[in-house]
Amino acid sequence: MKGRKIRLFLFSLIFVFIFVGCTKKEEASLSVSDEKISELENKMTKLEEELYKQQAIKEETKELIAKVQDYDELKISIQMLEESYLYVMNQNYVLDRLLQHTTSFKTAMLNSAKLKDDSLSINITYMDKVTDDEAPNGFRLIETSEGTKDILIKEGVPILLQENPGMLMEATWEHVVDHRGFLQLFEKDGEVIFILESYIP
Repeated sequence: MKGRKIRLFLFSLIFVFIFVGCTKKEEASLSVSDEKISELENKMTKLEEELYKQQAIKEETKELIAKVQDYDELKISIQMLEESYLYVMNQNYVLDRLLQHTTSFKTAMLNSAKLKDDSLSINITYMDKVTDDEAPNGFRLIETSEGTKDILIKEGVPILLQENPGMLMEATWEHVVDHRGFLQLFEKDGEVIFILESYIP
């Protein structure tokens, strides 16, 4: 009987040791699994951060490419404008030479202008532009013997006035009424056929 109790006790003790050992192994196994999960989560977080960085770099690259394309388009536009400007300047030069060789012109200061029936009446003082190194602009205006006169301009006579320095615009009679400036009056057979304002710096 005593031996039986001892065996039962030993069996119980062995069972307890086995049970405790298994539990510890499971705990160790669970602990290892938690560490691996945590490690994987950290790696995923780092990968996500790297992905965001790469996405940001990609967007910046797209913006840079767009800017380069805009710059190239701007360069082409500037080149086209320069070519257009040179063409217009050349045409202006040709027209100016043509006018000077096919018509005579006089220069005058526009004093005032008013609408009169179907014509424009301008009051001008005929003046010559004379080179003068001592003058602030390198020239001076001298009144000619023709003095001041009122001239009637017929409808349809082109009048080009300075909109900005170096930029001529065809003007309406209403615009001429409010304008003052130094004019070239091109004449043919005693009539003014074209008016061009000269830029005075």
